[in-house]
Order: sequence, then C-alpha cells, then structure tokens
Amino acid sequence: MRRLGCLLLLALTCPPAAAAQAPPGAQFAGGSITPSLNNLDRSSDVGITVGADGRSVTVRAMAAPRCARTRFTEGDGRGTARLAADGSFAVTVRGRRQVGARRQRLRVTGTVDAAGARGTIRAVVRISGGRVCRSTFPWRAVPLTPPAGAPTAAPAGALLLGSTSDSARGPFGFNLRVSADGRRIDRSLFTARRGCRRAVPPEETNYNPRIAIRPDGSFANTELWRVRIGGRLERSRVVITGQFVAGGVTGTVRWTVVARSPRTGRVVDRCDTGPLTFSAVVVG
Repeated sequence: MRRLGCLLLLALTCPPAAAAQAPPGAQFAGGSITPSLNNLDRSSDVGITVGADGRSVTVRAMAAPRCARTRFTEGDGRGTARLAADGSFAVTVRGRRQVGARRQRLRVTGTVDAAGARGTIRAVVRISGGRVCRSTFPWRAVPLTPPAGAPTAAPAGALLLGSTSDSARGPFGFNLRVSADGRRIDRSLFTARRGCRRAVPPEETNYNPRIAIRPDGSFANTELWRVRIGGRLERSRVVITGQFVAGGVTGTVRWTVVARSPRTGRVVDRCDTGPLTFSAVVVG
C-alpha cells in the first residue's frame, strides 16, 4: 500500500518525459486528406527538413483552401523558420506559381520532434476576379521510414501519410484515405517534380481518382486526362501500383505529360517524373 502511494505521488508530481528532439537533417512528410468525397478542399502536402544546426526548419507546403460554391484552389511554396527549444515553429509560405492564383499566403505552424510533426495550416489564395479562397485545417507529418510489414488487406477507413522517393527540394508527401469497407482508395494525392523541359512550375500536385483495392491488398491504376493550361494542351498519364502491408502501404508511381500547341498541334514540351517509389504509414 505504501509503495502504491509513492507511485501515485510520483505520477502526480513528476512531469511526463519530453519527446526526443528531432536530430539535425531529419526529414518528415505528410499533410492531410479531406474526409469529404465531394471535394478536395482542406487537403495538403507538407514536407519538413530540420536544419543542419538543429535550430531551424525548412517547410515546403501545398494547401487546398475552400472557395465559393464548394470549389477549391491551391497555394504552395517554401519557407524557413527558427525552431524553438520546445520544437515549435511558425513560417509564412508565399508564392505565385499556381495558374489563376494572383496572390497566395500560407501560414504553417506546428511542432516537430523525433517521432514526427503536426500543426495547422491557414491558407489564403486570391484568384481571378478578386475572389478569395481560404481555409484553416490541421496537418501531420511522419519520418521518411517505409513500413516493413508483410502484405495484408487494406485497413478499412484508415488515413495514411507518407512520402515519395523524390527528395530533391522535398520531401514530397504521398497521402491517402481508404474507404470504410476497405475496398478502394477514396482519396490520395502526391506532389512531384515533373521534369519538364520548359514548363513552369516544375512541381505539381496530382489528386488521384478512386482506386479499387484487391482482396490481397494490392492495387493498380492508370489515369489519363487532358487539360488546357498556360496556353498549352497537356495530356497527362499517371500510373500507380501498390501493396498494403502491416502498418502501411508501399508502391510505385510515374507521371508523364505531353504538351502541344493548341494552334498547330506540335509537341512543345514533355514532362516526366521518372519512376518513383512511395510509402505511407497508418496514422488514423
């Protein structure tokens, strides 16, 4: 009884052990996936790199704020901020790369330690016509450590966050949400450098459509679409394959683009991410 009392006293008077600080150079990736099946607003891709001195963080972020009539747009960029002793940071990311976005401002706040990072994004993007799209929502990032479990069926209703193998100027997130019955990927997104010869911006985010999952946890999908953007007619092809494993998912993805002149039909540019691997872990 005396021993139990001492243990209770210690539990009440001793503070919990602090999380280990993120080591210099540590990288994390993730973001968020909206639970909505009708829109992609409040989705994000966040990559974090701790500075070599352990006192700063570089944050690259893409966020999709809500616009009027349930539409969404994107804002993204990079920024560097001081890392406080408790692992907290706040950075304003500005940029003008998105087509149709006249001005954008992303305020990313959060904390980072050896186990990962989490926080909030406030995204404000002004688009053509003077309209403003804005949202504030949470995000989370995990270490770049792929799951090593055995192949398994997909975890029903799970949220998974992770990254691709494209680490240059990254890291870049790969995030997905599994349907409640575990039979399909309802939502997924990844950002990649497309390696275009001429096009700007060099980085783009792709929002994959629903993808059927086989009973053994494997999946494969080829997505084709055309869009007129920046005075070009772009034909994109995204090929993705994957396998759910204990604790997460691993796979490959490749995004290629052929851009033509809408007037002559002549090829004016080609883009290719090259073959990338991806992995993500279950976080919810």
